[in-house]
Amino acid sequence: TALGPDSPVGIRNSGQVAFHFETREIAVYSRGTLYVFQPEEGGGYRRAVQLSLDLDFDRSMSCIMEYQGDRIVLAFGNGQVITIDRSAMKELNEYWPETRSAVMEVCGSPDGRWFAFRYRNGHVWILDRQHEQTMRRARIIGQGSVSAVSFDSQNRFWVIDRTDRASGYELESGSVIQRCTPSGTWLEKSYRYFLDPFYRVAPKPGEFYKLVTYLSSASNTRHNPDVDLRRVEEPDDPWSPLWSGLGFMAVMLLIACVIFQYKDF
Repeated sequence: TALGPDSPVGIRNSGQVAFHFETREIAVYSRGTLYVFQPEEGGGYRRAVQLSLDLDFDRSMSCIMEYQGDRIVLAFGNGQVITIDRSAMKELNEYWPETRSAVMEVCGSPDGRWFAFRYRNGHVWILDRQHEQTMRRARIIGQGSVSAVSFDSQNRFWVIDRTDRASGYELESGSVIQRCTPSGTWLEKSYRYFLDPFYRVAPKPGEFYKLVTYLSSASNTRHNPDVDLRRVEEPDDPWSPLWSGLGFMAVMLLIACVIFQYKDF
């Protein structure tokens, strides 16, 4: 049985659709226009309202949505985030916290106060309805290695980082309410506490091309908002070769100074 309206709206992926579990409304984004569908008696849906967004970039840009409370949040492929007031059906604020990494996941608390944005580089940003003028980087452990985020029914914020560590946060106070860390096998412990730290501090002269490519690429959407970061390759930690190289040089210089200080040639 068809549930949609008589005139359908075309979408490219499920990220362009957000469902409100309390009102059962469905919000859909398609090529610069936001549609809201309301349920009808009998199980169908009708198109209630629509809003043409004021976008200064490609309207076919990919988008991920979330709908909680009276806020609809759209996170575009170029990193820009737009909030919509559902009751007035108008644009509220625009944010651009990351210009070189794509938004991969958006989730909102059931009460509609908090919205979390996970970027491909493992960073998480938070939008608080009570301080809606700005977004802030989440005060959590594991920034840069977060792989999943979610809110539970009690509005607590859960984060998966370092592959298998789950942490629950009370965002109002910033406190950790629970943390689950599997002990892991000896092989996992060896990788986590020896191989990975050693790789991070070891010099990587063969990987400097990643940093050069990163700095010379046109993937900074602050200057080129038509770039869809979800469709371009994003290097993992491109600054790592520079920092590890500088750290290695500093250690070698320190050792050389100590040797020359105490050894008589």
